[in-house]
Amino acid sequence: MAENCKDREFYDTARGSCRACANACSTCSNTITCDTCDKENCVCKANQVVKNCIECSSQICNKCKETFILSNNQCSVCPEGCNCNLFACISCKKNFFMENGSCKNCDASCNQCTGGGSRGCVICAQEYGVIDGSCQKCEVDMINSCQCGESLNCATCKTSDSSQCETCKKGSKLDTDGKCTVCDNNYYKSGDTCVLCDQHTSDEGCTCGGKIVPFCKTCVVTGQTCGVCQSNQLFIDNSCQQCPNSENINNLSVACPCSGAVHCGNCNVSVCGACLPGYYFNHNQICIQCNTQISPSGDCVSYATCQVANCLDCLGSDKFCRKCNQGFKLGFDGLCWKQCQVIATNGHYCDTVGNEIKSCDQAGNKSFGCICGLQIHCDQCTEDFSACATCLQGYKLNSSGSCSECIDGWLFRSGSLLCYQESLLDIFTAGVITGLIIGAFILIVTVVIVIIGFVRRSNEIKYSVYKIKAQQRAEELEKSIVENNDE
Repeated sequence: MAENCKDREFYDTARGSCRACANACSTCSNTITCDTCDKENCVCKANQVVKNCIECSSQICNKCKETFILSNNQCSVCPEGCNCNLFACISCKKNFFMENGSCKNCDASCNQCTGGGSRGCVICAQEYGVIDGSCQKCEVDMINSCQCGESLNCATCKTSDSSQCETCKKGSKLDTDGKCTVCDNNYYKSGDTCVLCDQHTSDEGCTCGGKIVPFCKTCVVTGQTCGVCQSNQLFIDNSCQQCPNSENINNLSVACPCSGAVHCGNCNVSVCGACLPGYYFNHNQICIQCNTQISPSGDCVSYATCQVANCLDCLGSDKFCRKCNQGFKLGFDGLCWKQCQVIATNGHYCDTVGNEIKSCDQAGNKSFGCICGLQIHCDQCTEDFSACATCLQGYKLNSSGSCSECIDGWLFRSGSLLCYQESLLDIFTAGVITGLIIGAFILIVTVVIVIIGFVRRSNEIKYSVYKIKAQQRAEELEKSIVENNDE
């Protein structure tokens, strides 16, 4: 009877006795059909053993035991260094990297790498640090972290316990718990590491004198105090404080940092909002020191007025200069500048600030533009110096190599050969219209006064003639009376 059969046996009804199952079967229905496999092998075809198979269906192996992969109905060992799924190597283990579907050993000093050789290491072995993709033995003042167990920012590991820091990498220092979690002077904390202060772009402060100074950009050379604050911040009373608004900069003597702009009194978002006392905005919104740009009263005035020094005549209003005093020349920025004593040649320009000749590729004030043949408004010349390669601000380069057109937002003003911003030109136009209206009114009043004067003078002449004639008549009458009396 079937119930009398032992493990790995089945009841053969034809023989009326128990018979042994095939090798690797735990239970079976006959010598061919294996119902359940043993722990190591499985019968998947007629008495054919598939080693290390633990699950079959329809005489086909579906699953191999752990550390084996199924390929061509056979269970093969998972390759060295691989993390395998049921069918293939899908990733590499520690100290291995993937190449052409198989895992290969990293360098001996590397625990995790992306390739072989000396440039593919990501995480080094204990007491080594990654530098340019290769692992180097840890040493004092190491730039990158040394691998000391789970400890961060180490330069060297403790001899007695290589999982702890002995010294810290550059920018970090040991705290009271012996960990490299505190940033050194001129560094700031970014996540778990310390980064040079001048490399950060956020509003985080900088460590100066062992303390974090909020909104500090860099420390002084000694590292004890903040040397430069971030944009729109001034270092006052050992702290970075927000720059004053436009109404409160009159007593300010130190420039407010503003995204690289100089001589600023405060910032408006990321651009200069107002200049320091003694400076004014030119047409490029750059703060220029008051020197020759002084009004007759001695005050420093902005580009928006014509009352600048050496301006002889304004163009229809007080917004733009049209003619300069002798010895000065009208620049393409609308201001009067002293001319250089030497005439600039092709590829050069007169720097109107230093009054010296410079080549076009040198920085300076190009108010007169760069000399490029017969072209004007040039910023740079072509190689043969016959045309403009680039134009001054406000001007657009034409296909002919000239800069006679204005860019969008700027308009050409006839009579001046200059491009002005539309907002300024609107003011200018309004000023001209207002000037014309006032001029017309004055003319009408003048004509009326002249007419009244003429009428009054005419009446005075008529009255004088009348008096003369009346006097003559009186004399004639008197003479006639005397003659009659004599007779």
